[in-house]
Amino acid sequence: MLSLLQGNITEAVLWNPFGLLIFAGLIVVPVWVMYDVVNKQRTLMWAYQKFEMILQKRIVAWPIVLLVLMNWMWNFYKGV
Repeated sequence: MLSLLQGNITEAVLWNPFGLLIFAGLIVVPVWVMYDVVNKQRTLMWAYQKFEMILQKRIVAWPIVLLVLMNWMWNFYKGV
């Protein structure tokens, strides 16, 4: 996160590729929550439930599991 905040995107990706997703979530989710509160809607909850249903499919879940394992191996290789 520090590398991203300092503008070192390449370094941030080398440290942890999933960090970009987490960083984006930290920006998008609070704005989305405020949108739902102001408009009295539940679009974030609907999107979360839809996303969870998609992730439960094996054809989607296995590639994600493999990506997480590859990220772990990458971190072990770097000695983090």
